[in-house]
Amino acid sequence: MRPWLTRPIKLVLFAAMAALLPITMAGEAVALAYNGEPIGNQVGTVTDVLGWLFAAAFLTVFILMIADQNRRMRAADRQRAAAP
Repeated sequence: MRPWLTRPIKLVLFAAMAALLPITMAGEAVALAYNGEPIGNQVGTVTDVLGWLFAAAFLTVFILMIADQNRRMRAADRQRAAAP
């Protein structure tokens, strides 16, 4: 993947994670407060989905960071091999 393309993707995913985490935490608190009631069950379901979205964004950023680091290490190895 091109480095000029991964930067905006990572920024969007970081922004999504920054928005999803506090919403998920607040929603879980509401779901616990109204546990067993219809609103508590609905909020709990929504926050579970948001939590899974947060996890997916986190893992995607992690994989992109590993790929970027691997690309940089290979470039450094090629430079060292080309140096006299």
